[in-house]
Amino acid sequence: MEPIITMTIGGLTKLDQIELKKALAPHSVTFRQEQAPEGELGYVPGLEMIAQVAPAVIATISTAVAIWIAKDRASDAHEITMSMKKADGTEISVAMKSKKTMSKSEGAAEFIKLAKTLTDQAEGRR
Repeated sequence: MEPIITMTIGGLTKLDQIELKKALAPHSVTFRQEQAPEGELGYVPGLEMIAQVAPAVIATISTAVAIWIAKDRASDAHEITMSMKKADGTEISVAMKSKKTMSKSEGAAEFIKLAKTLTDQAEGRR
């Protein structure tokens, strides 16, 4: 059984959802409402995207997400995680948090590095 990579992007707006659906078509992505952390007043929950893809298409997906990150958008801070459960049961997980202080190109480059790290670890390279 081929492993599946799960990519999660949090802190999204409705416009982000529309753009990501279009950018990642024909791959299946789902969105759900984020839950406010317990005890955090004033937290405005956004949307969270979840995509499950085969490792063979992670480069295509990563490129589309990197292009999306590099665009001008109103919401610039996102938490992105990618994880993969390998055939032997071990799980590999990598994460990044983009910040408003990052340039768009820095955020996109950081995301590409994140995806490469995951695929390298999945293939036994470090």
